[in-house]
Amino acid sequence: MPPPASVPAVGPQGGRLQGPPPAAVIVAEGTRTERELELEEELQAERTTRRNRELTIAELEDENFRLKTPPAPAPARPLYRPVKVLERPPQERRIGPVIRFEV
Repeated sequence: MPPPASVPAVGPQGGRLQGPPPAAVIVAEGTRTERELELEEELQAERTTRRNRELTIAELEDENFRLKTPPAPAPARPLYRPVKVLERPPQERRIGPVIRFEV
């Protein structure tokens, strides 16, 4: 945006300016300077480094927990286990199949 017409644009040596100052052009166009681009790259690199470090810490904590936790006990063996299902002869069938258990 050019300065108002009532205020003459004067340069640092007293001459008239040809256009808006360079900082105003950068702000108006939204372009980034080389230094801003370098800072952005540095920031992105630092974020990546922190993220990787946090992931490594989390993995090590999980591994530490896994190693310190005692293993779960084996499930208890049942006292009886089904061996064979026997069918009664048709004349003796009353309720259903008979299951014999082995001790």
